[in-house]
Amino acid sequence: MIDKFLIQQQDFPIERDPGFFETIFALSNGHFGTRGSREEAAFSHELVDEGTFINGFYESELITYGETAFGYAKEHQTIQRVPNGKMQTLIYRDQVLGRDGEILEEERKLDLKKATYERTFIWLAAGVKVRIETRRMASFEDPHLLLIETKLTNLSQAAEPLQFKTCLGPEKTEADQVSDDPRKAQARGNLHYEKLSEHFPLLETQTNRSRLAVVVGKKTTVKDEATEKQLTFDEANQTYEETFSFSLKPEETKVCQSAIYYGDFAPVTAHQAVSPAEIEKQLNQALNRFDNGFEEQAAHMSRFWEASGIELTGDDQLAQGLNFNLFHLYQAAGRDGQTNIAAKGLTGDGYEGHFFWDTEMYMLPFFIYTQPEIARQLLKYRHTILPQARERARELSIEKGAWFAWRTINGHEASAYYPAGTAQVHINGDIAYATQLYYETTKDETFMKAYGLELLIETARFWTSFGFFDEQDAFHITGVTGPDEYTVLVNNNYYTNRMAKNNLEAAFQYADKYWQQDGYQALFDHLEVKEEELAAWKKAAVNMKLLYDPDLKLTLQDEAALERKPWDLTTIPKENFPLLLHYHPVIIYQHQVSKQADTILAEYLFPDTVSIEQQRRDYLYYEKITTHDSSLSRSIFGIMASRLGFQEKAYPYFNSTALMDLTDLQGNTKDGIHAANLGGTWLSMVYGFAGMTVKEDGIHFEPHLPEQWEKLAFSIQYRQERFKVTITQEDVTVEKINK
Repeated sequence: MIDKFLIQQQDFPIERDPGFFETIFALSNGHFGTRGSREEAAFSHELVDEGTFINGFYESELITYGETAFGYAKEHQTIQRVPNGKMQTLIYRDQVLGRDGEILEEERKLDLKKATYERTFIWLAAGVKVRIETRRMASFEDPHLLLIETKLTNLSQAAEPLQFKTCLGPEKTEADQVSDDPRKAQARGNLHYEKLSEHFPLLETQTNRSRLAVVVGKKTTVKDEATEKQLTFDEANQTYEETFSFSLKPEETKVCQSAIYYGDFAPVTAHQAVSPAEIEKQLNQALNRFDNGFEEQAAHMSRFWEASGIELTGDDQLAQGLNFNLFHLYQAAGRDGQTNIAAKGLTGDGYEGHFFWDTEMYMLPFFIYTQPEIARQLLKYRHTILPQARERARELSIEKGAWFAWRTINGHEASAYYPAGTAQVHINGDIAYATQLYYETTKDETFMKAYGLELLIETARFWTSFGFFDEQDAFHITGVTGPDEYTVLVNNNYYTNRMAKNNLEAAFQYADKYWQQDGYQALFDHLEVKEEELAAWKKAAVNMKLLYDPDLKLTLQDEAALERKPWDLTTIPKENFPLLLHYHPVIIYQHQVSKQADTILAEYLFPDTVSIEQQRRDYLYYEKITTHDSSLSRSIFGIMASRLGFQEKAYPYFNSTALMDLTDLQGNTKDGIHAANLGGTWLSMVYGFAGMTVKEDGIHFEPHLPEQWEKLAFSIQYRQERFKVTITQEDVTVEKINK
């Protein structure tokens, strides 16, 4: 029987890559994350990806181009690995756990209800048997804390002398390796470490070029007065080592508890915000109320599942995959208004730890409807990097408005390949769409006044500067790339133009609404907004070029969509997917082939603007040429299949979406979870199978429940009220919940 809230190693094929388990067992809380590696991994002969990351803590380096041009991105940004606080081992005479002996009866599990990683095993070394039980958690209540508990029980017949060693220091990693896979991190910085304390482990980590610093501290206690303790510092490896020596009687259990503090990063020159004494005080408090920390974590998760969980009855495996995805999505989100959600969350450094459009289009709806406070902070991050977006626009000859970076951490463009980076200007429309969705769902007037309206105005200004009117007054946007990265630098990409149209309409609507309202005139004056500018937005939106072939009755992805060479995807060997790893871009670009949902994504977002019959024709055409090489694709095709009555297609698409990481569908779960797909799972359930749409008179549901399912239930928050939606094969009920 499948436990819907428990992910266990024993349920997976034994041949799975160790990195796969390190990803799925990873823990994070939006501030920091640490992979699910074994505690003694640093003492083994094998290199293991133990990565611990702090959201937004990055190093930069100059991008080297063989041939460069004006306006190319100048610097890489790569999330950095901070000191590893998980390192610990057990020593019996000359035997070291991780290096010597055998591990027997190992069990590893991720408890989704408690947000804990737990492991139990027996270590057999030189005739001595010790049962070791560990549990760890990244605290949601105090996002700076990682707690680890280890219980040691002597299963031998005599008392044995043991040493428990716990460490804090840089992760043992391979040297930088250049990969042809653009999804992998390409560089890791040469970090500088400084010892800050003589009486407890406390390290400052500094980057060289980005000039950021962060402090990591650790305190450990072993509950026994007879324990001897020794603290040393290994200068060569920049690592603190703390050793506890004791004798363990037969069947006696020793409890070891560690609290690790991951601080807030800041510029090197301004970093000493929290003193070593204050950090030590916080760590001591965490140790003194250690069990309370785990209890508070469980209570926090209980509230999360009540507000954000989805109950699925009829397929336990899919329900487990759904819960896994929602859990990882929740723990990936930055909550401080200064950070966002990286493409791999905080489970790996794939895609360099960058923030993309994925947040706004795939992940934010989940937070907007179930955790609006977090959604607000994620959008606030976009406002914090608005100055960089304005700077980028001026650099690229855009007179007004903002041009947001395609991939970034610090707000500056980090994509070295502009055809699939800077040219994806639809990110402006994506940010505007998410801003509008948040406001219309929450009616958060303080957000709109402080952040939202400015985002809408500056993104709308971009379109009127970047696009142009032809002689017939049609508005064109040319030389851009849509979501489909296998088709680049095209004219009038349907998705881009549709998002721009919505952006312009929203900016006009809200600017017009607030034009005469108290408290907004200062913003309009500061931005120098004129009434004629509003009229220009409206004109561009009304006359936006949206391509359609009347003979084929087909919505066109771009002007050359039908001029490219057909490519029968069934003739391509399975091992040649994803195409980007096996074919030169020029070969891919000359074909009618799509990496992911593009036109179909636009029709998913704006279903009332295209007839159902047209959507069906478009769906069947684009499905044939889409490879789904991007993890962002299947959820959208599944949602549209549900809406359009293609139930035989919807269920397999959702199967792939819900189980993508647990089945390693993309073949690279070891590099980190697929964060956008996690959000796509929620979209599939709520927008797809539940058939939720939002109209002027409120929220509507038109369910498409698969015949295999008995019940689908979830909660949503809409304009300060929470509702419980329950869908069965016979009925739909919506119940108002008292918060």
